[in-house]
Amino acid sequence: MANYDGLTRNAWPGTWSPSANHPIVLDTELRGSLRYVSGLSGDRLADITGQRLQDGMLVYVANSYGDYTGGEYYKYSVLTGESRNASTGELPNNPANWSNYSENSGLKQVSISLGSAGSESTIDTFSVTEYRTIKYVIQLEKDSDSKYHSAEILLTHNDTNAYFTEYAIVQTDSSLGEFDASIAGGNVSLTVTPSYANTSFKAKRISVDA
Repeated sequence: MANYDGLTRNAWPGTWSPSANHPIVLDTELRGSLRYVSGLSGDRLADITGQRLQDGMLVYVANSYGDYTGGEYYKYSVLTGESRNASTGELPNNPANWSNYSENSGLKQVSISLGSAGSESTIDTFSVTEYRTIKYVIQLEKDSDSKYHSAEILLTHNDTNAYFTEYAIVQTDSSLGEFDASIAGGNVSLTVTPSYANTSFKAKRISVDA
């Protein structure tokens, strides 16, 4: 049997584990869990050992650093000409091996602090040529008064006008804001007018290409 530098072969064919936390593979059988890195020094994408890497694996980056955005997922890809080392079980781990999966898949997180009550704020914008349909899961928070407003928004456009609906609305007290959508200069914008000052807005966005 080849020398795998201390890796222990599991009961599953073709799998090895450098630790009990994240089983890794040397073939197409994938077993293990979604990986998380804090983004802090010593716990970043570059710190994942090559033996734990697998083509297509996703890693959640909690805090922003360098060119990496916190709160988003990054996908590892084996590049042309690269392969797993048959002796050590390692794959290359370079910046070029990682791509932002949240952006590439149309997934995005939006987080904005809103200003004065009654003052319209743009919470998201995108080109009409980029996406046709967007789904938002939104959350408005007025923490000082324990007021919360959650809903879903489905938005689409025909390159000239934007259309949307807000549904599945859940409010702990009353509406914390009114939404609107429009197109100007080839860009679609979603806006919100908060009902109270010092309201925060958070959302997850799923985008469908135009």
